Amino acid sequence: MLVGLSLLNRKSGCNQRLRIRFSLLLVCLGYLLVIFILVYHGLVRYQGLLKLTHDCAAILLGASIFDYVRCSLKFESTNLWIYSPIILYLISWLLLPEFINASIDVPQLIGIVILYTTIALLTYIGHMLRRHAAGLALDRAPNAELLILAAVSLSSIQFAYLVNSGVNNLFMVAPLLGTVLVSLFFVFYILYPSKAEFFFRSISPRTSQAYTSEFQQIASTVAYRELFLDSKLSIGTLAEALNYKPRELSEIINAQSGGSFYEFINAYRIACAKTYLESEQEKQTSIEAIALLCGFKPRSSFYEAFRRETGLTPGSYRNFRK
Repeated sequence: MLVGLSLLNRKSGCNQRLRIRFSLLLVCLGYLLVIFILVYHGLVRYQGLLKLTHDCAAILLGASIFDYVRCSLKFESTNLWIYSPIILYLISWLLLPEFINASIDVPQLIGIVILYTTIALLTYIGHMLRRHAAGLALDRAPNAELLILAAVSLSSIQFAYLVNSGVNNLFMVAPLLGTVLVSLFFVFYILYPSKAEFFFRSISPRTSQAYTSEFQQIASTVAYRELFLDSKLSIGTLAEALNYKPRELSEIINAQSGGSFYEFINAYRIACAKTYLESEQEKQTSIEAIALLCGFKPRSSFYEAFRRETGLTPGSYRNFRK
């Protein structure tokens, strides 16, 4: 718990969002271990405000695990619904304290943490499967994998206890394993503070070679599926179609094409317009109609982009090709 608090005050060049979530995770886990020891030895009673803070810490631990994995994968924003169960629990406790005390106990809290851990695991696997299906680099996050492995291990033990609560030894294993994991991180953090930054890194940045490979895949997909014909196409809709985050896709396009997203898309549209303008079968088709067919809207953007690319207006280009 103290290590987690110290990380909150530590300034470094690491990912700030990941550091805060990892710190929060350690604080919650440490607090739960302290409460467990005190209650187990009969020093305090699991009721009142102590129960409230314990339960909130347990829910927050599960939320922090899920949110940490999302940040490791560079999800751009934090959805409030991740932490909404804590808010709902507090409101319910204020309105119906007796009902909450009777309804929410350790098994229910274990179930909530297991649910968060399962969602985190599925989120990570889903990210990898989407990348693989699109033929893209997997962008693994080893720190998230390590956390998921630890969380799944603890959750498996807790789930086994829920299934067979008569085996009291299982109830002791999870706190013991949690203590071992925190202790190992504490030693690692003290002896190798610079290497502890491993836990605060998101997915590895791509090399220029990886950028080139992904850009080629993006370009071929845009051409093959003729996505540029959609006049409403934006970086957001294209990113969704290709299983990218908008900022990630924009970064790749800017780095490899040397231009903006719209310059990249307009290059396909202009090539399409040239085909129409050069075709004898389309000589009666108006330039405005060709602009719409190729994904340009409004007309002025077509003329501007076409002149910038060819040095000619669409009409002049058609006459020149004749």
